[in-house]
Amino acid sequence: MIAYLGLQYAYLFNAASFLAVIFALLVIGPITQEKALVIKGAKASLESIREGIHFVTNQPIILSSMILDFIATFFSSATTLLLSWPGTSCM
Repeated sequence: MIAYLGLQYAYLFNAASFLAVIFALLVIGPITQEKALVIKGAKASLESIREGIHFVTNQPIILSSMILDFIATFFSSATTLLLSWPGTSCM
């Protein structure tokens, strides 16, 4: 597009697409939301943790993606934890 029409038309197209998104958001309008019951204190924290664990274990896609992310992060960070010996290269 830049090579054919020039840089100014690329910016014009970008602005038009941005305005289209803003218009779409205005057409959608506000979405009503429900208020959640708020429980305070240590009991609330433990209850929230239990509820979160229950949710994750009952959603196989979320559980598998969290396990995959953990494994990838665990094994990729091993190279940053290795100390190089004097006179040798770590990478």
